[in-house]
Amino acid sequence: MSEITAIILAGGTAPRMRPLSLDKPKSMISFIGKPLLSFLITSLKLNNLLEIVINTSFEQGEAREYFSTGSNFGVNIKYYESKKWYGTAGTTKDLIDKMKDEISNPFMVIYGDSLLKANYQKMLEFHRRRNSWVTILYHRPNFESFLYEYHGEIIKDEKRTNYGIMDIDLDNRVIKIVEKPLIAEIKNKFADPVANAAVYILNKEILDFVPSNCFFDFPKHLFPLLVDKGIPCFAFDIEEGYRVDIGTIFNYYNTQLAILEGRIDFDFYFPLSKEGIWVGNGSTISSIENLKKPVLICENSRIDLNTSIECSIIGDNVYVGKFSSVRRSIVLDNTHIGDRVKISQSIIGENSFIEDRISLPSNTVLGNYCHLGGYQLIMKDSDFYGFIRR
Repeated sequence: MSEITAIILAGGTAPRMRPLSLDKPKSMISFIGKPLLSFLITSLKLNNLLEIVINTSFEQGEAREYFSTGSNFGVNIKYYESKKWYGTAGTTKDLIDKMKDEISNPFMVIYGDSLLKANYQKMLEFHRRRNSWVTILYHRPNFESFLYEYHGEIIKDEKRTNYGIMDIDLDNRVIKIVEKPLIAEIKNKFADPVANAAVYILNKEILDFVPSNCFFDFPKHLFPLLVDKGIPCFAFDIEEGYRVDIGTIFNYYNTQLAILEGRIDFDFYFPLSKEGIWVGNGSTISSIENLKKPVLICENSRIDLNTSIECSIIGDNVYVGKFSSVRRSIVLDNTHIGDRVKISQSIIGENSFIEDRISLPSNTVLGNYCHLGGYQLIMKDSDFYGFIRR
C-alpha cells in the first residue's frame, strides 16, 4: 500500500461547522483531545499507506504547522494549498495537474471531516481485481437518524439524509448514485440503498471527465456521469469498520459523546484513572469523586474544589472553577470557566473565558475566543453564538 498516494481534502469552507470553523479549518478542530485530521493520518498509517497529500485552503496553515513533514507521525506528508475551492473533484483535478508525477495511479481520496475505520488494503485489492476506474467505500447507516442540517428554510416532510446513496448490483457495481436525497426518495427509488463512506480509489483517467477551473463534486457530478457512461464504478463494503461524518456541529457533538459512552469502537490514548474516567498528563482534579463517568480530562487542565463534571470532555489547559458543573458538554482547549458556572449539553470553543456565576442555556455553542460575563457576550463575530440542532 505504501506506493499509493492518499489525498486528504481538508480545504472546504465548512459552513455546517460554524461557529467553530469560522477561524479554524474543520479538520483541525479538536476532537477527543486531538485535531480530527490526526485520526485520519493514524488510520492511513495503520494500513501502511504512508504517502499523504493534504489539501488545505490558501489561508489555512494550521495543518502544516501541526504535522510538518509527517516524520513524527510515521508518514510522509506533502501539502497543496488551494487558492479557490472547486469542489471535491475539481480541487482534486487541480491538485493532480499541479503535482503530476508526485501522485500515484491509482490514488486515494479521503474527506478531511471523516472518522474512519476501514481496511484500505482489501479495498485496493478489490479495485485492481475488478479493473475498476472508481471504487467507492460504502456502509449501511440508519438513514432516518442522520438528517441533513439545513441552513435555509426547512420544508415540512422533506428531510434529507446526510449521505450520498447508492444502489449496487450483485457484482458490487454501482448502478445508481444520488447525493443527499430526500428520505422519501431512499424508500421509493432505491432497491437496496447503501451509503457513500467518502473514501475513493481512483484511476487518473477519470479526471479527464472533470472540467478545469469550475466547481465539480465527486458524488454529485462526476460519479453519476461515469455510471451513465458505463465506466467501471464499483463499491467496496466497509464490513466491520465504520465511517462517521464529523462535518456538522450536531455530529461533532454527538459522535464524541458516543465515543465517550463506548457506543463507537475507539482506542483512547489517555491514561485510565478509574473506570470510565480518563485523565491526561499534567491535569489535576481536586476531587475525583465529583467526576461522574464517563469523563475525559485532557492534558494540563485543572478542576477546582466541589466541581462536578459529568459525561463531558475537557480539553487541554482548561480551568474549571469552584462549585461549577459541566454536564454532557465539550470544553475546548485554553478555556477558563469561573466559579459557580453551570454548563449543560453545550460546546465551548477554544480560548474562551466564562466569568463567575454564569448559567448557560442548554444546547449553547460558543465559538473560539468568546468572553461571557457581566450579562454580556463578547465575540469576534455575531455568528459565534449558536445552538445544537437536529
